[in-house]
Amino acid sequence: MRRSLGSLIAFFVLATTAPTRAGLFTSDWEEARDKASACFAAIDKDPSLAEINARSVRSKPTLAQLADDTYPTDSDIEQLRRREDAGRVCRDIYLTATQKEYPSLGSALALRYYQTDLVLLQLLEHRITFANANRLAQQAYLQYRLHADMYFEIQSDRQRQAMADSLDSFQKQLNEGAKPTGPRPVTCAWMGPMLKCTEQ
Repeated sequence: MRRSLGSLIAFFVLATTAPTRAGLFTSDWEEARDKASACFAAIDKDPSLAEINARSVRSKPTLAQLADDTYPTDSDIEQLRRREDAGRVCRDIYLTATQKEYPSLGSALALRYYQTDLVLLQLLEHRITFANANRLAQQAYLQYRLHADMYFEIQSDRQRQAMADSLDSFQKQLNEGAKPTGPRPVTCAWMGPMLKCTEQ
């Protein structure tokens, strides 16, 4: 479906907020979403992670964070690993509920989380800057929101399943190149759902 420039701008404004499609979600899914949101909020407010939370984001970076051309220190790496371990609990709550209630949408969410993991691997290996990582995280989030928007626009279960199968196929391709290899530093960008990195 072709979108006008105005509708695209409106979508990306709405994409910065949680889904608000009243009546489309089950109570079990909404309960899991709220539980996961509270879980992520606790991580965001954790004083021991304050330094890394100020520099590395999951979805909505500030202009300053998009301009942070530094690489993680050993202390940053330690905090990134602790935040990732804690965040997996939150992710599992949300992903499990979504895959159960809305399997096709679950494929889009699983891909988004896998993309997040790929970016983290690049950051932990000192291959990309915080600015690059934050931009990639923002773009992966917007890709997911676009997939979610498409999911609700599609009326056919068959078409939704076809979308899910396509996203699952992309994730299998991503699995093949998951471990960062080659020279560093690099600059990475999404080519569709695929992460492509070039030497600086």
